[in-house]
Amino acid sequence: MRRLKAITKAGGTIDDLDDEFMPDDYEVMLQLREIEKAQVEDGSEQAGEVAERQTSWTLSELRKAKFAPLQWVIPGLIPEGVTMLVAAPKIGKTWLMLNIALAVTEGSEVLGAKAPPGEVLMIALDDPSQRRMQDRSEQLIEALGSWNKQHELHFALEWPTLEEGGAEQLEDWLDEHPECRLVIIDTLSRLRDEASRNREPGKAEEKAMATLKKIADHYRIAIVATHHTRKAESGDFVAMASGHTKLTGGADTIINLERKRNESRVVAKVTGRDVEEQESVWMFQTPLWTATNERPAELGMQSTQKAIVDHLKIWPDHNSPKEIADHTGIDVNTVRQRLLTMVSSASPLVVKEGRGHYRLVE
Repeated sequence: MRRLKAITKAGGTIDDLDDEFMPDDYEVMLQLREIEKAQVEDGSEQAGEVAERQTSWTLSELRKAKFAPLQWVIPGLIPEGVTMLVAAPKIGKTWLMLNIALAVTEGSEVLGAKAPPGEVLMIALDDPSQRRMQDRSEQLIEALGSWNKQHELHFALEWPTLEEGGAEQLEDWLDEHPECRLVIIDTLSRLRDEASRNREPGKAEEKAMATLKKIADHYRIAIVATHHTRKAESGDFVAMASGHTKLTGGADTIINLERKRNESRVVAKVTGRDVEEQESVWMFQTPLWTATNERPAELGMQSTQKAIVDHLKIWPDHNSPKEIADHTGIDVNTVRQRLLTMVSSASPLVVKEGRGHYRLVE
């Protein structure tokens, strides 16, 4: 059935079928063709979906074409396509994926944005324990207060590699669950072809990303794959994924999580083809992940600097050193020194306005 649908979607005919198909399959394909034709005629299939099947264009055609709008799992953060979530081990990636998964099944808010509702498949291979997955799910639902399910969350604790039938199995699953919006793979290394990886560095990563990209684009879903960071630090967060550069090069969106030791707050650096490059601060307190209104530069600040920044957030008009000192109880000379330090830093949070007045950088 999946191959019949694929041939029909591509505009194929009976001549495209090979000898392995039975007579009944020809009848099914004719039925699918009639359904597709009726959908286009009555408008139930969007013009954009038809246009996106075309693979070559003139500029004049492209300017007139109408495409279906981009689908979001988390608006502004995770669009349709392949997203790589890159972070160090034990940072809480599985908990984060579970937070996102439950929000999608509910159509509720997560990380500061409301997720459109849909089914979710979580391929949990990094720690395939039924008991621990049950415990984590119950902890999270208890912390959230309830689970107002609109759609189901499916767990798979075993899955073949993409080369050994995993890709076809995922396509079959998606055919059977048309309401799916999100597939989570935790972690990607469990699904890639180890034989190719050993023969040619980067080949397994390239093939895995290309396969997932093709599936995500065909079904117009988001596939979020978790991956570990490299041990060596890099100035470019896109290069922090362990393995080969072809791994991140094939992703539509990359989310890199950085956390200092003994720190519950995490800096999330995001870049991609359909998202604005951004840096946010998220908080992880087991089992909940939440977005904060802090800025990355605020992490690791001295307590007096943090108090000044917090004051300017709440009372932006009371922005002289004396007013800040009066409100915070910090010595006025200390306030002046901290303000000068923050203004002159490489990534200033505070700028001086006029004579003796300060404001936060927007």
